[in-house]
Amino acid sequence: FASNPTYADFFEDVDNLPPNTKQGKRITAWDPTLSGTMLEVNPANIKSRLGAAETETASGSTVTKITPRATLEESDFEDIWFVGDYSDENTGNDSGFIAIHLMDALNTVGFQLQTGKNAKGQSTFEYHGHYDVTDDDQTPPFEIYVKEHTS
Repeated sequence: FASNPTYADFFEDVDNLPPNTKQGKRITAWDPTLSGTMLEVNPANIKSRLGAAETETASGSTVTKITPRATLEESDFEDIWFVGDYSDENTGNDSGFIAIHLMDALNTVGFQLQTGKNAKGQSTFEYHGHYDVTDDDQTPPFEIYVKEHTS
């Protein structure tokens, strides 16, 4: 995960102020990303990795056809969660964890599948969180939750 803020220096053209004055620094956008490699391949996560696609399974069949689209739809954006432990205490009620909620996420690298001799297939991904134009506050498209472990 990377939060990727974009900063602007609103005082950069003001005479008698040095660059990077803290009072003039503003965050203009966030581009949060969640990337990695998955070992599981199924119709739902292939569709998700394609970004824009339709799935179709014929009645009584176990084969799903996944057809990419050239246009994005509202339903192509989805919330993605990463949940993992971050401490040496990772079992029981005393364990800690971190959870990252990436909102309105879209995989931007397409579906990729790497196979090898005597190896499991691996599929890489890079999801980006997206702002929602209907959100008047322009809330950054991610949240982070941390449960601290206890001794």
